Amino acid sequence: GTGPSGRPPWLRPRPTSGAAAEEEAYRRSPCEEEEEEAAAAGKWRCPEHSSREAELFCGHCRRCVCALCPVLGAHRGHPVRLIREEAVLKQVVTADVSKLKKLTNECLKKLAFKKKQEVDNIKQISKAADDLKNHALASKTWLTEKFTQLRLLLDEEEALAKKFIDKNTEHALRTYDEQVDLCQDQINDISSFSDQVRRIQKQLDPVQLLQDYTATEKEIQQQMIPAEQWHPVPVTFEHVKNYFKCFAGAVQNNVQTPLEVRLKEVFSRYGKLLVSPDPTLKKGTFSSCRNSTAIYKTEQGVLFIR
Repeated sequence: GTGPSGRPPWLRPRPTSGAAAEEEAYRRSPCEEEEEEAAAAGKWRCPEHSSREAELFCGHCRRCVCALCPVLGAHRGHPVRLIREEAVLKQVVTADVSKLKKLTNECLKKLAFKKKQEVDNIKQISKAADDLKNHALASKTWLTEKFTQLRLLLDEEEALAKKFIDKNTEHALRTYDEQVDLCQDQINDISSFSDQVRRIQKQLDPVQLLQDYTATEKEIQQQMIPAEQWHPVPVTFEHVKNYFKCFAGAVQNNVQTPLEVRLKEVFSRYGKLLVSPDPTLKKGTFSSCRNSTAIYKTEQGVLFIR
């Protein structure tokens, strides 16, 4: 009960003197004494049963509970083990907070480096796209000058040749754009996960730090793997220009055959000018191994190596 002051007897100031009955009225409650002893011993209280010590770890809920919870409480039937056993199992002892902070620091450094790698990927691809545009423009200009000499017979051939360049340029640029978007998505994922790791790193409660780190441990290890570096292979139309240098002398006989058929015939003779696609790979696929060079191949040839 409470006295005239509205405070329970054990929270009132202890008298300096008086009878044994008055001393009994001011004696501290057992609950208060237990709480002070638990705080002094560095023990944690069960969130479900505040008067009991949290000495078990619920593997299902990922929370610290008391011995009563698996029997009668909300964690009934859940797999539990001693908190210290759980810490040893994860190789992270509650007291070893500095080790967790060191791991998260290392993770953040590698995530920052990985983000920089993705930014470098975008720069490389953007440069290749600009070079391709300039090269495509220069190639079409060269073709225009050459076809001027043969305009009456080659108007249609000029249009076909430019269409061929535009088709391949568009395909390559589209592939570059897709890869840039992929790199940007990776950057966004890295930034989001970096924020999550920072929140875990700033956690002051050792138990909560253990829970948060355990929940993201696999993803942290996966994200710490460096990003793959992309090196766009320059797309060239030199084979088109070389073809039309030799084309003028035999144009009247050759125009009866479709342009792409004639180009394929030249490819078979001068294969070094363009890498042919691997027939065993589907369009727009990667041939890769973790520790080997990967090549991105399409019907038009090689667009990426990594």
